[in-house]
Amino acid sequence: MSSDQISKSPTAQRPAAAAVGHPTPSHAPATGASQVGGAIVERLDAILCRVLGWQNGALDPAAVIAAARTAAFELDLPLEELPVRASVSEPVRRALIAHLQPRPRRFLQPAASFQAIVGFVADRLRHDRGPQRILVLGCGAGEEAYSVVLALVEKGIDAEWFSVEGVDPRETAIRRARTGVYPAWSIGEERTAWREHYFLKRPDGEQLLGSLRLRVRFHVADPRSPELMRDDPPHDVVICRGLLAMAEQPARRSLIGAIARRLAPDGLLVLGSNDRGPSGGQFRRLGPDEAQAFVRETGQSAGRTRDDLADSKAAIDACGAELRQLVVRGLMRLQQSDHAGADALFRKAITMDPSSRSAIEMLAREATRPQQRRS
Repeated sequence: MSSDQISKSPTAQRPAAAAVGHPTPSHAPATGASQVGGAIVERLDAILCRVLGWQNGALDPAAVIAAARTAAFELDLPLEELPVRASVSEPVRRALIAHLQPRPRRFLQPAASFQAIVGFVADRLRHDRGPQRILVLGCGAGEEAYSVVLALVEKGIDAEWFSVEGVDPRETAIRRARTGVYPAWSIGEERTAWREHYFLKRPDGEQLLGSLRLRVRFHVADPRSPELMRDDPPHDVVICRGLLAMAEQPARRSLIGAIARRLAPDGLLVLGSNDRGPSGGQFRRLGPDEAQAFVRETGQSAGRTRDDLADSKAAIDACGAELRQLVVRGLMRLQQSDHAGADALFRKAITMDPSSRSAIEMLAREATRPQQRRS
C-alpha cells in the first residue's frame, strides 16, 4: 500500500470534533468562547492539529475550549498562557490532547459498512479461518468498536470467535469508551427493544452490558506510530473512518503505513465516507459503494479467489436449472446496482437449497468487484 493508493477525496468536507458531556471541575471557572478569545482558540487549534497531524480547523472550537479549561486548571496555569506554553512544552501539549473530547458518533452507522464487516467475518469463520481480530484506528469514545461487537452478536456469532481493539491518542476518549455509557440518540432512540436487550439505563445515559464491553480492548496510542502493536499478529479487519480525510499529507502517509502493517494480507479495510478508497491492484471493493469496504488481495489470495469462484459456479450448476436461473437473475440485478432485488432472488435460491449459500455469496462478491479488476 502506497500513499497514492488511499488518499483524501478532493470533495471531502472536513469533519469536526464536537465536545459533548465534558465535565467541568466544580471549582474551575466556566469559560465560554467569547471569554476565552478567538485568537487563543485559533492558536491552540493550530498547535494541537500539528501534533495530531490534522488539518487546521479540524477541531471544533468548543472541544478546544473545554480541553484548554481543564488542562489550565490541572496544570495551574492562566488560560491565556496556554498557547505559549503549549508551543514549547510537550507535557502541556499532552495534557491538552488528553482532554480533547471525541466527536460523537451514531451506533451501527453507516449500516452498509457494518453489514460488510459481518459478512466478511462470517464468511471467514465458515471457512475455518479461526477467531477474527478487528482493529478500530481513531476509535473515539468507542461507538464503532462496540458497534462491531453488537453487529456480530446480532448475527449469532459467538464472542469467542472474534476480538476487537480500539486505538485513540485522547485519554478522555478512551476513558469514556471503557465506561460504555452513551446518550440514547447515539444508540438510536427508535431501537427500543434493542437498547433494552443490550444496554442498562443510567442517570447519565445508557450503558452497554459489561459482558459486551469486555469484548473490546482500548489503547491510548497514536494510530500513526510505527511501534503500534509491533509484536502482535495482523488484524483481519481494520476500520479507519475519517482520519485519512482529516490528516495532513505527512500524517496521512504515516497512517497509511500503519494500516498496511496492521491489515492481514487478505484482510478487510473499512474507510469513512470522506476517504477515497484504495487505488491500484491491491484491493477489491466488498459490497455497495457506501460501505467503503475493501478486501486486500495478494497473488496467493487472488489465486485462491479464482479457485473458489470456479468451485462456486460448479456448485450452482449442480443445484439444478431453476436455482441456477435465480442466481443468474440476482447477479444481473447486482450489476444494475439493484441490491434489494438481488438479495430477494438470492434468499429465494438459498431457501430452495440451503447448501448453496456459500457459493451464492462467493458469486455475489465477485459480481460487485470493479469491472477493470475482473478477469
